[in-house]
Amino acid sequence: MVNVFVVPYTHWDREWLGTFQEYRVALVRFWYTLLGLLEQDPGFKTFLLDGQTVLISDFLEVAPEAADRIRRLAEAGRLEIGPWFTQPDPFLSEAEALMRNLRLGILQAEAFGRPLEVAYLPDSPGLPAELPTLLAACGLGAVVFGRGMGAEAETLGSEFWWEARDGSQVLAVWLPWGHRGVGLGLKGEPFRPAEEPADHARAEQNARAGLDLLKQYARTANLLFMHGAEHLFPHPELPRVVGRLKEALGELAEFKMGGLADFLQAVRQAEGLTTYRGEFRAARFGPLKSGTLSARMPLKQRNGQLLTLYVRHLEPLLALVGLPEIPGVWRLVEYGWRQILFNQAHDSIGGAVSDPVYLEMLGRFDVAEQVGRSILEGVLGRLAGQVDTARVPGVAAVVVVNPLPGPLSGAVAVEADIPVELLKERPFPVVYDAEGRPVPVQELKVEAPEPVRVPSPTTHQRVRLLIKADGVPGPGYRAFGLDLTPSPRPVATGIKGSKAFVENEHYRIEVGRNGTFTLVDKDLGRSWPGLGLFEDTEDAGDLYSWSPAPNSRTLTTGDLIAETALLESGPVRATLEVRLRFPVPAAIADHRLGRGYLKTELPLSLRISLIAGLRRVELAVETENVARDHRLRVLFPTGIPAGEVLVRDLLGLVGRPVEPPSQAGWVERPGGLGPQRGLLAVADDRVGLAVLTEGLPEYEAIPGPQGVTLAVTLLRAVGWLARADLLTREDTVGPPVKTPEAQCPGRHRFRLGLLTYGAGVGPAELLREAEAFRTGLLGVVAGRRAGERPPTGTLLDIEAPGLVLSALFATPEGLLVRFYNPGPGEETARLRLPAGYGRALPADGLGRPTGPEFRPDADGFVVLPVGPFGLRTFLLAPEGGGGI
Repeated sequence: MVNVFVVPYTHWDREWLGTFQEYRVALVRFWYTLLGLLEQDPGFKTFLLDGQTVLISDFLEVAPEAADRIRRLAEAGRLEIGPWFTQPDPFLSEAEALMRNLRLGILQAEAFGRPLEVAYLPDSPGLPAELPTLLAACGLGAVVFGRGMGAEAETLGSEFWWEARDGSQVLAVWLPWGHRGVGLGLKGEPFRPAEEPADHARAEQNARAGLDLLKQYARTANLLFMHGAEHLFPHPELPRVVGRLKEALGELAEFKMGGLADFLQAVRQAEGLTTYRGEFRAARFGPLKSGTLSARMPLKQRNGQLLTLYVRHLEPLLALVGLPEIPGVWRLVEYGWRQILFNQAHDSIGGAVSDPVYLEMLGRFDVAEQVGRSILEGVLGRLAGQVDTARVPGVAAVVVVNPLPGPLSGAVAVEADIPVELLKERPFPVVYDAEGRPVPVQELKVEAPEPVRVPSPTTHQRVRLLIKADGVPGPGYRAFGLDLTPSPRPVATGIKGSKAFVENEHYRIEVGRNGTFTLVDKDLGRSWPGLGLFEDTEDAGDLYSWSPAPNSRTLTTGDLIAETALLESGPVRATLEVRLRFPVPAAIADHRLGRGYLKTELPLSLRISLIAGLRRVELAVETENVARDHRLRVLFPTGIPAGEVLVRDLLGLVGRPVEPPSQAGWVERPGGLGPQRGLLAVADDRVGLAVLTEGLPEYEAIPGPQGVTLAVTLLRAVGWLARADLLTREDTVGPPVKTPEAQCPGRHRFRLGLLTYGAGVGPAELLREAEAFRTGLLGVVAGRRAGERPPTGTLLDIEAPGLVLSALFATPEGLLVRFYNPGPGEETARLRLPAGYGRALPADGLGRPTGPEFRPDADGFVVLPVGPFGLRTFLLAPEGGGGI
């Protein structure tokens, strides 16, 4: 005899084919239907609100009077709410964004009742291997998911323990039928109350089929019948149907209505469940929707840029510098976060939405950027005003800020408005450090003179400068003096360049006839030829999945002749531009069997830059997309034979096989396409080549006789939400809605980097390089004035060479600082408590203290341990209590 838990739910995409506001009209109707049903029928025991609290806030924004009704039902256990704020795609998010999603969702759920302690992810395209670490940190002990399972299902079954590398475990439940579950003879139309009567014969038939299927994979005597679907209202007859099934099939199973929590409580009593380590990225039982990694790539780029702005720039600096002139400034930060998290809902960030939704998402990202940049500008201005810039020479000062822990060197661009009369007398800029030594500077661009408001009416000219800043402490700053001279005073560096090469102290880049380049590592004595080849293939797929056409044709720029130009020659940066006209078919043929005969040209610009003293190549790709139905990638042959590729995951680097597993029998066959988060590398026991990216989450590691080639998808242009004729997928996953904006017409810019390294370089070092590439230095021009801070200083002393700083932000209780350890041994962070702070408290992922406090030593430092592959959060508490 088995126990069958029938769990009613809805899966509510906040936006998809329709826009948010169009769907919200139906959401309000849904809520009033649900509240009335639960209040009037005690037999309708509970209802699952799709694991996301945004359904509550979207409703209460227009119906605040319903808050008490929701609270009463939630407190009585009749509504399962949370723990997410929005339903994410974990492969298109980042660790810190997922933690904020959970923090916001759990705190919101607690305002109404007890949050569901289950990470419900029914429709996400698979799950990352390190997700249990994040879930356990936030107090969640289970995960329920629908996609990503492969052949391991035969061993694991539908219930098992899922363990991350740090030992964190959660109870995992896989839904073999997906979240739509077992239909029990209750029909309903999306967005409207269910009105058709129950079909009890059909309910019994479906229940028998459900029992047969679920028993194949069940590892306990408990089965989960999910009852619902996208945008479905609760059916009032469900309790009666369950009652009839209890009578009709009583000899087979004990049917009962309940919630996810009830089912999981029963499963936890079982013994002998298998333990699994690894990710879920297969498609044996249902479509993975793998093409969402590259659909509508501008969304992924904006998402990555905004996470850099909020997590790496704004929050640490705001926490350490403050902005007291804006009371409640952290509420503005949370408002910006909400816009980001609205867009991180799984269908939204995946790009598998209609064109009107896509355009609204760009607007939300604009709002988040405007809020974040405005606050950051105020914080940088406040910090610059506190620095004693009177001690640096010149007519003005430049304060360069490093938001990352540890010293950082690089180039920083700043703009200054200089009086035209002064420029006539002394037209050449010069920059000094605080000791009066000149540092490398180069002029980037001078705009036309423009009138600006100043104390006395004067015409100014804007000057844009690139400054080489070495060893900027972090998180901290270094002040430089800006002056003008009548004759140039260049500072010599190792930068060289011509139309054929650029060079710095560590690297030499040589461009070939077809525009590919050779990277020469002068330190390692190793060369990598053929880098930067562009590849274009037709895309006969849709927003959910890439697919070739039956008569596939891939083109490359290998036979083209490139034009080159030296754009910058130092002394800070040398940049070589490669220009190509790439002939490609204008679109797929009408019969969709192959590419059409009509041709067009993709203009491609590849700018290759080296910065004085830095071991990193920076690449900027620009194109005007005038073709349709195609995928554009850039290829980097590593010349290294390897069986695995290292990929940045949520909390470090994971190894994935270069050769993908057999996909025979899969519903979808993505081949070798996979997700990454800004860093992928191939190495042997002597050298490695790493590719750094920003907002480009799709890659492929292609094996070959000369080694592995790393392919990064730049653009995927398709014209359909979903189709039924793909070679890479067995069935459709949505309606055939045309999406001309998903062809991504217009200008695009992509940012990448390359890094080579020798033996002995560990994951922490590679991740620091990736963080430096993505975060960079910030600069602000200020007047020369006395200040309380010295010309060079740290905002928070952190010594954590083996760790990665995940977050630093202020909470009402103090400063929250979070680290993760990407390596197999225990690491520590040595941190000096800021003035006024007396202790560090271990905390959960939400920032709530969980253990004994750490007190500072005689030098004011606390030593904070982080175990192998672990994630630890600490709360730096003020002496008198209270934070923001």
